[in-house]
Amino acid sequence: MEPEELRKLRTAHGLTPAELAQMLDVSPPEVLRWEAPKGSSHHSEIEPESRRRILRQLATFRGLQKERQLIVIASRTTKRFSAQPFVPALAKSR
Repeated sequence: MEPEELRKLRTAHGLTPAELAQMLDVSPPEVLRWEAPKGSSHHSEIEPESRRRILRQLATFRGLQKERQLIVIASRTTKRFSAQPFVPALAKSR
C-alpha cells in the first residue's frame, strides 16, 4: 500500500490520522509516518500485517457507518420502515 493510497482511504472514510491510529491501536505519529512520501526522512513502510489490519478495520468501520445510517433513517421517518430492500432473503420469502 502506497502512502498516498492510505491517505486517500483514510480521508474517504472521514477519519483523521488520530482516529485511524486509535482503530489500529498505534500512535498517531505512526500513521503520519506511513502517509509520509517515500524517500522523506519521516516515511515508514507499512508492515504486511498492518496493511491487513488497516483494510479489515476500514471495512468494519464502513459496515458500522451503514448500519448507523439505516438506524437514523428509520428513526426519522413516520412511515413503517422495512429492511426488505437491504436483506434479499426477506424479499424472497414473501
